[in-house]
Amino acid sequence: MVAGRAARRRQAGPGPQLSGQFRPRGHQEPSAAIRIFSRFSHRASGPRRIFLGRHGPVTRECPLCELWSGIMGLVITAGKIYGRLTVLAETRKAMPDGTVRRAAECRCDCGTITTVQVSDLKRDMTRSCGCLSREKSAQRGRARVRHVVRAGDRFGRLTVIREVRLYTSDGKATRSALCCCDCGNRSTPAVSSLILGDTRSCDCSRGRPKYKWKRCPACGTLARIRRDRRACSRSCGYQLARAARQSADPSADVLHHRVKKTRGPASNYACVDCGGAAEDWSTADSSSDDVWGRFQPRCRKCHRRYDGAVGEGHPKAKLTAERVRELRARRADGLTYRQLADEFGISDVSAYAAVNRRTWAHVA
Repeated sequence: MVAGRAARRRQAGPGPQLSGQFRPRGHQEPSAAIRIFSRFSHRASGPRRIFLGRHGPVTRECPLCELWSGIMGLVITAGKIYGRLTVLAETRKAMPDGTVRRAAECRCDCGTITTVQVSDLKRDMTRSCGCLSREKSAQRGRARVRHVVRAGDRFGRLTVIREVRLYTSDGKATRSALCCCDCGNRSTPAVSSLILGDTRSCDCSRGRPKYKWKRCPACGTLARIRRDRRACSRSCGYQLARAARQSADPSADVLHHRVKKTRGPASNYACVDCGGAAEDWSTADSSSDDVWGRFQPRCRKCHRRYDGAVGEGHPKAKLTAERVRELRARRADGLTYRQLADEFGISDVSAYAAVNRRTWAHVA
């Protein structure tokens, strides 16, 4: 008759006990009641001893088997294969909590070199550098797309030279690309910004920066001053304005200030060309010092036409009448405003304004 499990356990007697020379430091022998109901359970996860305590079974590592597995079970050799990983050499790996653990430097089948804990390799918890997980996610339709940029790829005005890694102040690495702009400057935008189209140049398409480091002409302080201003503060600006008004050779701003003070704003008058409401004081005779003969009231449209600043006459114009006609024709062919901006060397806002006659309205 086949004996039951309890009978076979009674016949086998108590399990092996540790002798004094193998007793680990800090080891405490369990009480007699717990030793009576203890047994060894050698499973795939490792040998453990199960105790029946007051609140149910309690699992503890078997000290003898733990010592034996530390000596023989976690030995790795170079060339051994675990899944897609091939062991190159044994090393140490620093954990976030400051502890140092045994690890192995491995090469994945995809060519990536990675460092994995020895315990993770033995328990089959790590089988690749992460490519296996990405492949499985791709099969389930939830793959994280890894965008690849190559040397020579163009994104707007930027040409990729090579991919680099930039590190933030907290040590986090970001994928970036060293690019050369058409203006000659180099920049390192993030790869995601290039792919999404957020970065198209080295900021040269936005024009000159709004602020510039220069010395204030009033106080001589090196300060960050706006390009459309001369002084670093309001008090310095008042000093420069006072000096300009008292100058023997006044500037155009001083003359406009004088005509406004003498004749009032131009909106009180009618345009001398079209008869509509005037907006600006335009210079009619630059050789005259009399504000009544030097300036005439005109609307904004007539003012620009009178000064020759319409279309190609504007000093900052990037387009010509012929290129505006070509721009509108290309838009009719179905090109987007961003494509037009890249082709004609302007911003997408300028392309939209020229196509919809917000600007260059005089060009048929």
